[in-house]
Amino acid sequence: MLGFDASFASAWLPAWFMAWAVAFPTVLVIAPITRKIVDGMIVRAP
Repeated sequence: MLGFDASFASAWLPAWFMAWAVAFPTVLVIAPITRKIVDGMIVRAP
């Protein structure tokens, strides 16, 4: 059978919100650390 069944949205939406609640704060913490690491690896032009 092709397509979504009736329970798709009720199963997907809570999972999406949970993933968003974990991913967004993780990015807020990891992004500045990654930026500092990359800035340390790059040589600036004079």
